[in-house]
Order: sequence, then structure tokens, then C-alpha cells
Amino acid sequence: MFGFYGALSPATVMRQAAYGVRQMAEALPLGRVSALPGKAMRRIDLLRGLN
Repeated sequence: MFGFYGALSPATVMRQAAYGVRQMAEALPLGRVSALPGKAMRRIDLLRGLN
């Protein structure tokens, strides 16, 4: 389970949209390819945290 909560702003809307895309991609029957959006989001979060 994952999610995001924040005050209504353009950044929050974009983040919620990204989670929606991730959820839809993970629901597709594509095997390992379905995990790619989640992996990309975790990597972006890691890179943002390092800056």
C-alpha cells in the first residue's frame, strides 16, 4: 500500500497523478514490466532526498 497526502497545490495534483499511473501500471498483467513505474518513483524520491 502506498499513497500521498498534501495540501491542494499543483505539486500535490501531479504527485497524486503519478501515484495513479503507478497503480494502473502495477495492475496490468505485464509481469516484471508492471513494477517499473514504482521503481522509478522510488529512485526519484531517493534522488530528491539526497539534494
